[in-house]
Order: sequence, then structure tokens, then C-alpha cells
Amino acid sequence: MNIKIKELTVKRDGQIILENLSVDFSDKQITALVGVSGSGKTTLLHALAGLVPLDSGVIEPKLQAQDVALVMQEHGLFPWKTVKQNIELARINKGQKTQWLHELVAELGLESLLNRYPHQLSGGQSQRVAIARALYQEAKVILMDEATASLDEVTQLKWQQLLKKVQSHYPMTIIYVTHRLQEAVALSQRIVLLSKGKIVEVVDADETMTLEQRESLLRNKLMQLMEDEQDVNEI
Repeated sequence: MNIKIKELTVKRDGQIILENLSVDFSDKQITALVGVSGSGKTTLLHALAGLVPLDSGVIEPKLQAQDVALVMQEHGLFPWKTVKQNIELARINKGQKTQWLHELVAELGLESLLNRYPHQLSGGQSQRVAIARALYQEAKVILMDEATASLDEVTQLKWQQLLKKVQSHYPMTIIYVTHRLQEAVALSQRIVLLSKGKIVEVVDADETMTLEQRESLLRNKLMQLMEDEQDVNEI
């Protein structure tokens, strides 16, 4: 699904969180939202999900609840339900698709976990269940907010490989917030840099550069943003 945001402004308690923001998200593409703390990344994600009111501007098309899945750092699994039951909740009003469920479970390596409860899962396993639930919903857009922040480095790398696999097998629009530059560079075809509620740059993947070169470029841009903000605060 192609998504267009035009001149979006979001305020909270009179304070501007996002200001006159315009950006496109391409169909079947992974886009990373990157910026320093307080830059508006999560608010933008919540605006796309319809969780915050818009003060001005438009999001086209207006996303319907069934089209969007939100995967958070806190995976949001119901503790009193098993893995299988948590996944099936995504289609509770649409009837069951048993074959589709079996395919997802096999693809994500969850066969041995179906009867476990969330407290019996590791962080990586819980996130796999959250992704399975999003795919079972057949969402056109997956929004992810710091989904790997609580994972250790090894699990994080496995998670990156899994997300690439998911994207190749089930093409959809994925927009995610991350503070890990290496993750943003390794996974996304486009990186959106935010600062103080505004988009300051959109960086498309340059296949002529190595991952290390792209990460260094992005890191330098972020460092410059932080220096510019500090200079303004000192005026």
C-alpha cells in the first residue's frame, strides 16, 4: 500500500510534536524512522495507526483498522492466552484460516511454542508471535516501534534476518522506528531522518555503498543534527 502524508501537524497539550510534515511511504518497502529522542518518530507511527488526532494535514489513504498491525517493544500478547490463541485473535471476526495459520507457524518456527503462554517465551520468541499475529491479520501495513530494543545482539541479528524473510515472502509496507543505525541500514530501503517534529532528510538505499559506508553516512548526518540542535539551544 502506498501512503502519502501531506502537511501533517500534530500537537499535544498545545506543544507541536509534528509540524507540516510531508512524506511518502512506498508499497512493499521497508522504511526506517530515525532521529534523536523527542524528534516525533513514535508520534508519526501513532498518527499512521490512527491513535492520535491530526491537527492539520492528511494521510492518504486513510488506513482502516484491519489494514494496520502495530508491533511494539512490548509485544502486547495476552498473558492468559496461549501462543496459538494470541495469533488467532487477529482474525476473530473474519473466520478461521487454518491452512494460513499452519503456514505462518512453520515459516516463523513457532510449531513447538503454540501451547505456551507469553511468560514462557523469550523476547525474540514473543516478537515472532507478534509478527505472526500481524501476518495472520493480513495487514497491508505493519508499524513497528522499537520492536528490537529489548533484544540482545544475537537475537537482534536473527530478528533482522527473519524480517527480511517475511518481507520477501509476504510483501507489505513496513514502517518502523529504531534507534539502532546498523539495523536501519541493514533492513530498510529508505531511511527518514526526523528532528524536532520535521523531516530533515530522506535517505534512499545506495547499493553502490557497503553497509558500513551507509551506516557511517547516516551516523554523520545524525551527529550533525544533534550539533545543530545544541547550537540553537545555546543561542
